[in-house]
Amino acid sequence: MLFLVLFLTVTTPAEASVSARFEAPFQDDFADRLKAARGDVEALWSLANWCEARGLIQERDRTLRWLLKTQPEDQKARELLGHVRFDGQWFTSEKKLAAYRKKKEKELKAKASREAKAKGWVRYKGEWIDPADRALLQRGWVRAEDGTWVTAEDKKRLDEGWQRQDLVWIAPEELSKLDEGLWKCGSEWLPLKQADEYHAQLDHWWRIPGHHLVVWSTCTRELSKRAQKLADFTCIDMERLFGCAPSDAPPLLVLRDLEQYLAFSSDGFGKSLQGLDSLRGTYFADLWFEEDKFVGAGVAYWNPEDPVEDRWGSLWVRHAAAQSFVEALDRSPQARAAIAEGEDPQGFVQGFWEEKAIPRWLRYGAASYAERYFTDPFPSGGNDSLWPRKWSAGEIAKNGGLQSFDELFEFRLSSDDGNAALHLLNQVGLLVAFLLDGESPALRKDLEKFHNAMRLFTVDPKKGHKALEKAVRGIERSLKKNKKDLTAFAGL
Repeated sequence: MLFLVLFLTVTTPAEASVSARFEAPFQDDFADRLKAARGDVEALWSLANWCEARGLIQERDRTLRWLLKTQPEDQKARELLGHVRFDGQWFTSEKKLAAYRKKKEKELKAKASREAKAKGWVRYKGEWIDPADRALLQRGWVRAEDGTWVTAEDKKRLDEGWQRQDLVWIAPEELSKLDEGLWKCGSEWLPLKQADEYHAQLDHWWRIPGHHLVVWSTCTRELSKRAQKLADFTCIDMERLFGCAPSDAPPLLVLRDLEQYLAFSSDGFGKSLQGLDSLRGTYFADLWFEEDKFVGAGVAYWNPEDPVEDRWGSLWVRHAAAQSFVEALDRSPQARAAIAEGEDPQGFVQGFWEEKAIPRWLRYGAASYAERYFTDPFPSGGNDSLWPRKWSAGEIAKNGGLQSFDELFEFRLSSDDGNAALHLLNQVGLLVAFLLDGESPALRKDLEKFHNAMRLFTVDPKKGHKALEKAVRGIERSLKKNKKDLTAFAGL
């Protein structure tokens, strides 16, 4: 049996010679047939089938290549030739496809690197990431399923079935209380009305997390949530201005009335060393400590029971939110470290402000923009969305117009003369409004450089500080050169 199989399957040299003589006439005939079929798709397909039936595979492939000159996307012809389709194009071999993919991957990596650098991202363990994310990763934070950053401990709680009510962790065995609409207040579970009464006290405030800030509030929960939304809108503008966002969520304190505001800003709570809390219903508390730990955040009050204070309250919340946002970007780490080691608070504040990389005119200009020059997404009473800018610019005109740029950049803000202080705040708000919303090409370029410097500052504070100084000087020069356009922008 084995001999018979070998006899039937092995082709002798003589038989190969016979096969070649058998194919030769068809190969000679092929040349004439191909010449006649060129340019005719139907004829070329007939010739390809004719070749295949006679075992003329090389001739068939040659015919198909001629066919592709007329019909380059013919899928059947491509597949018979062993071509591979990838990324919208055909490759004549796996080797060529592999070379293309390698080149494409290299180009994509280079493009990703350029885009990441343009956004101010940095390398971390071989990947491009947001500098804010790097800070969290270095601190051991991880992403939860919803994409938010949490500590490893909090991630463990989430995996075990815990849930958060605002910033309070609720154990699995107490989750039924959430379904009942109750709120965890200390060790008690209270309905909303009683929870509002509990949180209306200083140091018992609601703590409601937003996208970038945590609203600490003694107002009702309903008003506190409104404050949170205003803070989120404010942070969008602050990101436009600074080109980046804080790596953590700093507090913003919203108090329920003037009486509580005055109590908080007195000694022992959130005093302002410069007395700026006395100007109106918002300020930055640069002497706010809790258990000897520096807090430092924007503070405002919002009293809906008084019609005038109700209207101002929403604007004061915006100002305070901007102050908290900027403080979280420019934290004065050396001064904070010194106070942690027991330095006198009075000496702390002086070093705290001297260490800042963002100049005061720009910091307070950002807060003034948030309060007075924002674009209102929900205007009421027949106002257009630019009513804050028009109203604020009108106030500048009423109070004598713009001071010199040198005076504005020097920014000597003092509570000694309330009207002069408010006028100064309004003017630096206008400068920021023109920087953000004006149409000056020069300032657009300056703002981009400032964004790059801010991103560098979040990664390397020392180099970033120098870059910020240079970028801010460029903004100041351009503002001076474009005074005519600025005044036209403001309608002055």
